[in-house]
Amino acid sequence: MHEEAKVLMPTEKPGGLKARIYAHWEKAPTYTIVHIVNGQVRSVSVIELGNRKLLDIVFSQGVNIIIAHSLSTKALETLTRTGRKVALAPLIRVREALELFLKGKLCYVRLERMCK
Repeated sequence: MHEEAKVLMPTEKPGGLKARIYAHWEKAPTYTIVHIVNGQVRSVSVIELGNRKLLDIVFSQGVNIIIAHSLSTKALETLTRTGRKVALAPLIRVREALELFLKGKLCYVRLERMCK
């Protein structure tokens, strides 16, 4: 289990714990960030991108875990290269995805270079 994590999920409007995960990472209407300490939710914030870039939000908010249904290879590569972990989840509510995350039941993904 993670002692402390800032988890970002792309979400349907209005965002928050009751919102559903949005189908694609970069095109979500909102992004929900959940700060977890010792397995407990400490805070929940909802962000709309506006004219900002999603990766700028990830870096400025100190996000270290991304839970998404799908994302591009480029996004996955950038996130993992900068030390973020990416987990895949079905199109369920944020609260449900957090429960799976805290129980260690989500699959982490990363890119491995096949050519040497």
